[in-house]
Amino acid sequence: MKRFNFRTASVLSVAAIASLVGFATIADCAIAQKKPPVRRTMESSDLQRTLWRLVSWNGTAIDADLPEITANFSEDTVRGSGGCNNYFSGYEIASGDRMTVSPPGSTRMACEPNVMEWELNYLVSLQGTTRYDIDAEGNLHLWFETDTEAGEMVFAPSEMVQKKSF
Repeated sequence: MKRFNFRTASVLSVAAIASLVGFATIADCAIAQKKPPVRRTMESSDLQRTLWRLVSWNGTAIDADLPEITANFSEDTVRGSGGCNNYFSGYEIASGDRMTVSPPGSTRMACEPNVMEWELNYLVSLQGTTRYDIDAEGNLHLWFETDTEAGEMVFAPSEMVQKKSF
C-alpha cells in the first residue's frame, strides 16, 4: 500500500492555488476590460431638461457638413430637428433603461437628397430605439434596432432647457 506523501501533496496544493489565483487574476482583467463605462444615476429630468445634439453614430463622429440633428424630450414627447424638417413623436420609458419611440411625424420641406436620406435614417433609427442611458459625462446614448441596422446614437447636451412655470 502506498503511503500518503504530505510534502508532495503540499507542493501540489500550492501549485493548484497559484494556478487558481493566476486564473482569477486573468479572469478579473478580462472582466474589467468588458465593463461598461461608469454611468451615473439616470433621472427622467436629466433627459427632459436638455436639448440634445447628435454627435456620434455607431462610434463615428457626425460629419460637420451635415445639418444638425437635435432631440428635446418632454414628459411623453420627443421633438427636434431631423436635419431638414422638424419632427415630433411620443415615447415611453419602461423598466429602468428601456425606451420605445412611436412612429414620428414631421414637416414636409424638401432638402438636398443626401440630407433627406440622413434625416430618414435618423427618424427610422429613433423609432427603433430600445434602450437609453446618460453616461458620467452627461451624454445621452440611444440604442436602436431597425430592419437594416442596429447600433447606438450618442447625443451631447446642447443647452439646458428652462421650464416655464405659469
